[in-house]
Amino acid sequence: MSEKDVKTPLPKGGVRKRDILEVALELAANRGEDTVAYDISKKSPLVTYTIITSAASDKRAQSLAYYAREALEERGYWVDHIEGKRGSAWILVDAGHILVNVFTREERERFKLEDLYTGCPHTVITDEDVKAYVTRATAKAETDTESED
Repeated sequence: MSEKDVKTPLPKGGVRKRDILEVALELAANRGEDTVAYDISKKSPLVTYTIITSAASDKRAQSLAYYAREALEERGYWVDHIEGKRGSAWILVDAGHILVNVFTREERERFKLEDLYTGCPHTVITDEDVKAYVTRATAKAETDTESED
């Protein structure tokens, strides 16, 4: 199956690793736990990246799915659909070449989705990464506000 067979449109330039890492950072900055971004392009003909994160509750999982959708759309990706919204312990945000899996802690432990991606290149989002990302985002917002004045 080729890229043309995938119905979800991509932004100009295709899927960018930087975008994936920024989406993962957004999730971690909004109380996503143990957030990891995987490059699964060698294992899947349809999906390039998947992000896995945990939430303390199903309500938090809903919020994180919302943040994932917003972060993807801000970067030009079209979210095709979201599976498992209200009361779900596992929510999937499907943007075609990018999947975001938001689990409650218990559900993540139960399914062990990471085991599917053993050996795939991945980035674990650390607290230091989140602090640096939030600092950059805050500085950018302040610069943008100043340039509007």
